[in-house]
Amino acid sequence: MKRVLLILSLLLLSACEINTEVLVDIGKNKTVEVTYAVTVDKEFLESMLQFGDEYNLYNLENDEDYIELYKSVFGDDERVSVKMDGDRITGTTTAIKDSLDALSAYDADIRVDVSSITDDISYTPILFIRDGDTYSSNMLVSEYNIADFQDLIESGVDVEYKVVINFPNKPLSSNATYVSEDGLTLTWDFIETSEENIDFTFEMNKSSFNYLYIVIGLLLLGIIAYFLLKKNSNKDNNQEFKDLASLKDNSK
Repeated sequence: MKRVLLILSLLLLSACEINTEVLVDIGKNKTVEVTYAVTVDKEFLESMLQFGDEYNLYNLENDEDYIELYKSVFGDDERVSVKMDGDRITGTTTAIKDSLDALSAYDADIRVDVSSITDDISYTPILFIRDGDTYSSNMLVSEYNIADFQDLIESGVDVEYKVVINFPNKPLSSNATYVSEDGLTLTWDFIETSEENIDFTFEMNKSSFNYLYIVIGLLLLGIIAYFLLKKNSNKDNNQEFKDLASLKDNSK
């Protein structure tokens, strides 16, 4: 990715498009999946033919040629799924799929640069700082990558770089650029902000379990009340039966 950015900065291309989105999905079952999607247009790939025999091998006569060139530029990783939609090509990499606690620590010396998490999969990055059931971010996008994107924009390239995080519960705080209507999706747009840190705090909500306990408790109370009422009703019926029997005996 950094090699491509360097080439583009030298090209000063005015109509190329490169959009990057890092998506972090945090599940209610405490699973975390991080995907990394890079979308470029055909003109971007066509411009790469100017850089030696490595890229000149591709004739770009059909969609398959563009997809193969995309893999050559960004790396033909078995984790990458490449799709073409019109004149735009997107490669999606599942970079991380692990548990929330495996990706958390109670302390960390440095933040993880999410723009480079696909570069090395030999270790488990610490994406979150944990304090009981409260989790905070340990992520950022390095100022060097932000500077690269700004250089491309100044060169006339259409650039987007976003980090999108889906939460199981509404975060307690964040410095996100955008917040969805339901408050569960936060977006950091690193073209619109110079802030490199991704900050947020959220809790793994226990209210669902508490709610379940409340429902079970109410059901049990209902069942007990039902049997008590039934028992009292039987007592009343038995008493009425005894009273009628007593009246009959007295009448004799």
